[in-house]
Amino acid sequence: MGAESKQFEAQVCLGEDVFEFRVLVLEVIAGRKRNESDEGKDEEKNLLDFAWNLHEVDEKVKIVDRKMGTLINLEQAIRVLEIGLLCTLNENKGRPSMEQVVEFLGNMEKPIPELPRTRPVALFPYSSANNGLCNAYSCTF
Repeated sequence: MGAESKQFEAQVCLGEDVFEFRVLVLEVIAGRKRNESDEGKDEEKNLLDFAWNLHEVDEKVKIVDRKMGTLINLEQAIRVLEIGLLCTLNENKGRPSMEQVVEFLGNMEKPIPELPRTRPVALFPYSSANNGLCNAYSCTF
């Protein structure tokens, strides 16, 4: 799924860095790669799914890498995680531009948009590259 997923993400986000930015954010906050788990639990293997699941039950703090110890400000880490999750939304459903992301990160007092309570069913119902209909990780054109 790795190469195929990357190819799909690149197609959906043609000219956009926002979606890949969320990968970086999630990996830094969690202290692991997007398709691995520290304890081998299946429900934690996909980092994006795991982050959304924790958001839905208001336990985002559980994804923060504990190896950072006292060096990390949990409130700021959760804010950055929420910005990362915003970056996974559809463009017309609240995904910020990179300029907005930079503003959110540069000014911790600036309010960020509220995340939906649950993960959107389809993160990418339409391909921004050519307006085809997308379902899960495949598109029809």
